[in-house]
Amino acid sequence: MKEPYIKLAPKPKSFKSDSIKSLLRAQSELKKFLIKARKSNKQKADNKIINIQSLKHKDELGSWDKLLGFKALELGYKIELYEYHHKKIEEILDVKQFYYQFLVEQEELINKFFLWAEMGGDK
Repeated sequence: MKEPYIKLAPKPKSFKSDSIKSLLRAQSELKKFLIKARKSNKQKADNKIINIQSLKHKDELGSWDKLLGFKALELGYKIELYEYHHKKIEEILDVKQFYYQFLVEQEELINKFFLWAEMGGDK
């Protein structure tokens, strides 16, 4: 009998703890990007008030919003993967609640992000 071409890798003992660490890292990155995006949006509002038009700053603002959208998407996927592999969510309930609260608070931004992505992104 031939040996199978595909072998399943054994699940490491630290799989669950590594999954939780990955989720917490993604949550932390999302928080950092949220702070930077808020600062950029505040600066944009301030510039409008004093009527300053900066092309570089306009592009940077869009970039922060896009990065924030990608980080939110990443955290959402990691939550889904964790639930799929571990079936329990008690360990990550705080992360999941943070994510859903983020989606509610940033609904307009997330909708704009998905519209931008569906339109093909930057052309």
